[in-house]
Amino acid sequence: MFVATTYVMNHHKTYNIRPDSLARYIPHDTIQVNQYLDLALLAKQLTIPVEDLQWLNPHLKRNAVLTHMKDFVLRVPKEVMPVLTLNRQSCWIPPLPAKPC
Repeated sequence: MFVATTYVMNHHKTYNIRPDSLARYIPHDTIQVNQYLDLALLAKQLTIPVEDLQWLNPHLKRNAVLTHMKDFVLRVPKEVMPVLTLNRQSCWIPPLPAKPC
């Protein structure tokens, strides 16, 4: 089976085999988050597409870092790190206040 697979991959043009999609690479760096952070609002403040943050952080299903996720490592594009470093406090979005019961 291995020999057949290797042969077909080496002669992919003969069998009209092409990659399904080409994954894009975004150079990134990481930051540590200890409070609520909405990816859409962060992307807006950093003037980058929210899709880039979603692509770098596919494990976030709700597009937000929730309050209970302590010491969460978030990947951000490397190009916005200087802006993020200078404006770190203003980029954090506080959570909505809890409604009284």
